[in-house]
Formats: sequence, C-alpha cells, structure tokens
Amino acid sequence: METEAPGPAPAPAPPAGPAEKPPWCQMPRR
Repeated sequence: METEAPGPAPAPAPPAGPAEKPPWCQMPRR
C-alpha cells in the first residue's frame, strides 16, 4: 500500500501551532 510516498506514513496534518492544536488535544481523552 504505497500510494502516498515510499517511507513512514505522513502525519494527518502538519504542526501549524497552538492555534490549530488546543491544549485539550494533547491530553488523552478519558
């Protein structure tokens, strides 16, 4: 299944910053 690129699976989205990554996003949802 190599349709994107030969290597590790790319992340779902590049790290934009704290604006797109809220603090509760890092914490594990329990």
